[in-house]
Amino acid sequence: MPYSGYVIRFEHERQATVLAAVKAMPEVTSGQVAEQGLPLAATTPTSEEAMQLYERLEHIPGVMSVRLVYHNFEDSYET
Repeated sequence: MPYSGYVIRFEHERQATVLAAVKAMPEVTSGQVAEQGLPLAATTPTSEEAMQLYERLEHIPGVMSVRLVYHNFEDSYET
């Protein structure tokens, strides 16, 4: 099961919308909003689903960028 870490940057006037969208994603845990963005940790069943999550984060209204800062490729090595 892969673990991923992201930092998303968003338009500050859309913070409530972004936080609500992230909170609605059960596989995501968010940190505190900081000047650098919002840190997120996610657990997904496969790396493919982690990529799909990345795309979902990109499409949240108000999100300007999503950066993958960590990814564990554990599922790639399982047989």
